[in-house]
This record gives sequence, structure tokens and C-alpha cells, in this order.
Amino acid sequence: MITIGIDPHKRSLTAAALDPHSRVLSHLRLSATSQVGRQLLAWAQQWPERCWAVEGAGGLGRGIAQFLVAASEPVVDVPAKLAARARLLGTSSARKTDLADAASVAAAALHHRRLRPVALEDHTVVFRLLSDRRDDLVAKLLGHAGDITRFPDRDHFASYTGTAPVEASSGDLRRHRLNRGGNRQLNTALHLIAVCQIRDPSPGQAYYQRKLTQAKTPEEARRSLKRHLANVVYSHLVTDHRHRTRAC
Repeated sequence: MITIGIDPHKRSLTAAALDPHSRVLSHLRLSATSQVGRQLLAWAQQWPERCWAVEGAGGLGRGIAQFLVAASEPVVDVPAKLAARARLLGTSSARKTDLADAASVAAAALHHRRLRPVALEDHTVVFRLLSDRRDDLVAKLLGHAGDITRFPDRDHFASYTGTAPVEASSGDLRRHRLNRGGNRQLNTALHLIAVCQIRDPSPGQAYYQRKLTQAKTPEEARRSLKRHLANVVYSHLVTDHRHRTRAC
């Protein structure tokens, strides 16, 4: 049985395949793209009898762990502290590398048979996570926006959120730079909404793609979407205020 340890990061992951004697047979580093799971499985086909060990399968390693489980692969969750302990005990080098971390994750799984097997999450877990994230964003937007009537128009609200671009023109060249002012909590919330909409099919994604076709850079298109979202939020808050005023 070959044990494959995975050390996940936001932009990449490193995998190391260990034999039963903790010897590294092969290793692989991949960028964290939509194809990383398929690439990982293709590489692992050379060992028909295999199991996987993912560091932080409930955190940073959740995505790849769930992909492997969905592909009917046996996966265990290795806590970060246990992987670090295995690395200290298994090598005399103090140098920390992704390969050493991945090998330590696999070694921890080899010597600790009571690690938690990773189970496939059902839709209720996904919906709960999405709901929690949505509730957090709504509370942040409402709390930091405060009384919407203190903003005369949507341009003032956009300036307060830091999504109104600052002009940085020179001669005939008209450009805008990032606005680093405004309420950073509101800006962060709008940034997260923009990133999520760009990633998934949505009106926001269509808006972002349209800006790209207008010769905008990805950064400029994302900033445009954030400004558009600030306008949408302002409109909803104003409408909600009017409804509450009439009800009173």
C-alpha cells in the first residue's frame, strides 16, 4: 500500500508518495487550478493500491480532500500539529520545504492508524457554509453602512466604501487608480462578493466579462464590478429605508 501525503496551499499543492518503509517514491507539485484533482489522480494511477493523507482536510485541504473522496479514494485527515511532529522526528534537517511537509503528512498517516477518515459532505453542509458566509456579509454591510440617508447619492456611498476610483490622468491619457480610502470593512465585503460572483455563473460574472471585452485589465474589471455592486447595495438599502418609513 502506497500512502500519498498532500501539503495544500492557496495557490499550489505538493504530493509525496511513500512506500510502507516511509521512503519517498515520487513527488509532484501542482498549481491550484480547476484541473488539479484530475492531474493528481492521473499521476497516482501508477500505484493501484493507494491511500491519501491530506493535511487540514477540514480547512485549506478541504477542496482536494472532497474531490478525492468523491472519486471513491480513501482519504484521512492529518492535523497540522501531527504533521509537524512527524517532520521533526523524521528528519535531521531544520529546513522546511513543501516536499518535506507532504512526506511528513504521509508519514503521520503511516504511523497513526486512528486518523479520521474523510467523508463526503452532503449538500446540507455546503448550503450551511454558504448561508453562514451570506449572513456574515449582510451583517457587515448593514452594520458599517449605518443610516443610509446620510449619503446624498450612490456616488457618495461608493466613495465611503472605497470603490469610487481616483482619477490619475496625465495629459490626454485618462486613467484611474485604486482608492485606498473609505471604510475598509465595507470594501472587503464588496471585494469578497465580487470575487465570488466572478468565479461562478452570475450577473456579476457577465458584467466582469463584458468589462474585459472593453479592454479592461482583470484588476480594472474587478474594480468596476465592485463599484457596480456598491451601487446595487446602495439602491437596496435606500429602497428598504423607504419601505420601513412608509410602514411607520
